[in-house]
Amino acid sequence: MKKIIVMFLAAMMLFAFTACDNSTPETPDGYTDVSTSENLVTALTAGGKIRLTSDITIGIEPVAKSEGKAAFDFSRDITLDLNDYKLTVKNPIMLNGSQMEIKNGDLVFQVTSAGFTVQNGAIEVYSNSTITLDKVNFTSDVCGIFLVNCRENNRAVVKSSNIVAKGYYGIATNASAPVTTEASLVITDSEISTAGSTGFDNTAICFNVPGTTEITNSTLIGDRQGLMLRGGTHKITGGRIEATGNFTGEKDKYQNSNWGSGNEVPCAALVVGNRSSSAYAYPTTVNLDNVTLVAPEEYPSDIYVYQNNESNSVSVGGSFAQKVRVNAEKNGATFTAQQTTE
Repeated sequence: MKKIIVMFLAAMMLFAFTACDNSTPETPDGYTDVSTSENLVTALTAGGKIRLTSDITIGIEPVAKSEGKAAFDFSRDITLDLNDYKLTVKNPIMLNGSQMEIKNGDLVFQVTSAGFTVQNGAIEVYSNSTITLDKVNFTSDVCGIFLVNCRENNRAVVKSSNIVAKGYYGIATNASAPVTTEASLVITDSEISTAGSTGFDNTAICFNVPGTTEITNSTLIGDRQGLMLRGGTHKITGGRIEATGNFTGEKDKYQNSNWGSGNEVPCAALVVGNRSSSAYAYPTTVNLDNVTLVAPEEYPSDIYVYQNNESNSVSVGGSFAQKVRVNAEKNGATFTAQQTTE
């Protein structure tokens, strides 16, 4: 009888422990399946392979503090399979030494409620970190992706995805600290666009450090500029770069004067080089292959190219898919890109 009672009690204890265990077991394929906000935040903090089994919203409670505001801060490698569900994030994500891949679903950032503005990035990539989006529909009420303090291996990869950002930039680099040539951006079969912001003052991609980009068969749409390359080595194959012209400011500003910071540069679908006496002193090389530029007639040119000085050389080569308008005075910049005569 005692043996039976002991066995019964052991079975009851096992049941109780199992019933109270809130952890999510790993599946045979190595993923941790999650269906609640709490379990997802726990899994993201621990790192590894994670898969959604329902729509989930995370935030506002912070994992870490950044500049006095709430932000998720991840330092471990993460693969997050949205599994055709929607993840809504109420706080920006900061990657510090993390390789993070997000794939297969909808990713929505609503971070203004956490005190962030259109100048902030929904995902901020710091040194030795990479964000990869693969088959993701990404929307943000601030900027999309920021490569921050570009000193060591800041990287963003966007594959077969759509990014719509309501901040100033869809993707941008930050040149406020000493930089190296290790920042990189790879975009394939994707669309990056910016919408909203005061005065429609926005740019799909702002790259202002001496890193590299490779953009293939993709569409970039901004209201002030489509793409700005102010330093680095860049290869653009196919696709379309568009400035809608919805920008309400002066459309001929900076045509014959020094540029400012950020996207305070000439209005054009594509802007290459630099015109400043004190900043962004980097060489810029761009190779184009059958690229289409779209800019409104009220813009002075479709592409604006300028070389600050010979020690920071600027060259644009390759080919356009159509005839383009280019500014006349380039201050010694090399422009050999071929275009159709139609």
